[in-house]
Amino acid sequence: MKKIVALLLLCFVSTFAKSQTGLQFNQVRLVEVVLPAASGSVASVGTVPAGKIWKMENILSGIYQLNYAHLQINGNNYQVPNNYSGTTSTSMNNSCIWLPAGTVVNFRRASGVSNPENVMFSILEFTVLP
Repeated sequence: MKKIVALLLLCFVSTFAKSQTGLQFNQVRLVEVVLPAASGSVASVGTVPAGKIWKMENILSGIYQLNYAHLQINGNNYQVPNNYSGTTSTSMNNSCIWLPAGTVVNFRRASGVSNPENVMFSILEFTVLP
């Protein structure tokens, strides 16, 4: 009897319950930006489109002499720790960053660094479901 009541309760709840807004995977974006040689220069990574959310998974950079990558998010500067190994390019950002629609992301060169540089961003894009 208890099993029948539990089964009926489960059927009732699953029929009438509404879920929260969800995310649907859309695409993987590999965004490469090239920073000019000028110290303090800024390159655009992009703006999160309407109805989307970005999950920035990783940042790959050749500035292995620095301890931090410099991100600008909506005009505010942030430093992302660098996993510098001592001899090669570096992978940064041990944890992901979730960015809502409309967020503007730039990569900023640190002061005192003057070599041109390519930086690759690994971004997962999700569509927000109603």
